[in-house]
Amino acid sequence: MALQHRKVRTLLVLFILGVLASIPAFGGSSVVGAVVAAKNASVRGVALMPGHTLFSGDDLRVEHGMTLVTMGKGSRMVFGRDTVASFERESSEVTALLDRGTVSVYHPMDDLVPLRLEVGNLLIEPAEGFGTLGEVAVTDEGVVIKTTQGLLQVEPEGTGQAFQVPKGETVKFVPNLNKVAAASQQQGGAQPHRRRKGGFFWLPAGAAAAGGILAALAVSNAGGANDAANKARAAAGAAAADANGAANAANTAAQNAINFNCAVQKVADSILGNPPEASESEPPDCDDD
Repeated sequence: MALQHRKVRTLLVLFILGVLASIPAFGGSSVVGAVVAAKNASVRGVALMPGHTLFSGDDLRVEHGMTLVTMGKGSRMVFGRDTVASFERESSEVTALLDRGTVSVYHPMDDLVPLRLEVGNLLIEPAEGFGTLGEVAVTDEGVVIKTTQGLLQVEPEGTGQAFQVPKGETVKFVPNLNKVAAASQQQGGAQPHRRRKGGFFWLPAGAAAAGGILAALAVSNAGGANDAANKARAAAGAAAADANGAANAANTAAQNAINFNCAVQKVADSILGNPPEASESEPPDCDDD
């Protein structure tokens, strides 16, 4: 009998040690964020529900719905309809790789965890020292990046340039057709090389109209996304006309994100008993109802 008890204790100790050894693989180092709300969205074929934890390597698909994810200390991403994205967590950095669709990003000034978006060769991230709200829309014809609050930084890899997108401005990028063609020839006509999970190599819209030489960006600082789309059309022709649809999608995603984030924050404040005035983590442009 004593021998049996000893065997049971030994097996129990081994089991506990095994559980403890597995914790780092599922610990905070690989956690990207938590799902606050989701509709018609899935990860690896499994429908998302509020409270679902996203890990590095997860692939997100949103159909006719949306997904709100919280990350770090108050940062949020809202993924719109027809969106495909994946996530990476390296050290203290969180990166969302956007293949197509729309995403709204909110990054408060006091969140020290870097939050980044990658679209093909574009690296998009909120600048330090700002509370930033921005939107990105991606189609096969163009990428539209708009800053509603704060400052976004955009670095097209391989161009040697970086761009700042301050509050109220919009920039557009179109496919680098020369790079796509060269990649197709190198691969014998196969699908062009795509970086990481996907996405073309993008250039500023004005550069495409100038035959591949980087030129002035089509930036709107007065009339919103529609005026920016008109300027891009004048600079880039047909390519920017298609990007106009993405600009409208970005505007819609932006307003939906602001409204949804405000609603979520107000519910949280109500549950936590916070005062009605705006909290430090409340997104900008929230109306006091």
